[in-house]
Amino acid sequence: MKYVATAAHCLVENDKGKLKNFNNIIIVAGTTKTTVSVFSLYEEHWRRIKNFYKHKFYNSIIFEHDFGIIEVNYNFITSNKIKPIRLHSLKRDDGVKVGQRCLVSGYGLKENNQSSHYLQKVCVPIVDLSLCKLFYGDEYLHPSSLCAGALGKDSCQGDSGGPLVCKGLLVGVVAWGGICGEHPGVYTRISSYTSDEHVPLEKNASEEEAVYFVPLISSFCIYVLFLINVN
Repeated sequence: MKYVATAAHCLVENDKGKLKNFNNIIIVAGTTKTTVSVFSLYEEHWRRIKNFYKHKFYNSIIFEHDFGIIEVNYNFITSNKIKPIRLHSLKRDDGVKVGQRCLVSGYGLKENNQSSHYLQKVCVPIVDLSLCKLFYGDEYLHPSSLCAGALGKDSCQGDSGGPLVCKGLLVGVVAWGGICGEHPGVYTRISSYTSDEHVPLEKNASEEEAVYFVPLISSFCIYVLFLINVN
């Protein structure tokens, strides 16, 4: 359990797709707040980043394949705050249906345009992709896109890479959207990457080096972080 799922745009510096330098970034699991206390250190797991990968065909201009994985230096250990979650796959009879209510969470902007130090959550309905295209057009929505949200219920800036969970399944990660709470938010559809034979990912060590991960079989959810077993 050393792999954290996120959005590719969280891993790049600019529209050209150059991967960020994460030498000073720490991945913290097992908490629902961004502040640190002496008591919380007993429950939190802190890990440094060993490697990170974005989808090889990520396109920041049209928001396609906005998916990435972070590899930490040591395994996370399960606890009462670190529980497993299944990944949505088209091979299972667990399809996400239009109108289905799902849970999105994160530390992004709230109604007052202030970010939160505590994890926020809201239930959002799945929106038909054809309806979503009325707001955003065809160019920016793809088979790997998923829309969800209702008036006043949405993810927002600062929630990127966070989880969209339906009936205990991780079905998407927060990708992008319009004005928060006015139009549906757009998510990267997890089943686009769990159902393929291989997922092409580009490693931070070299922009020309491609690595291939087999399907993401299982996952551990630590609130907004996802630890993935790669078999």
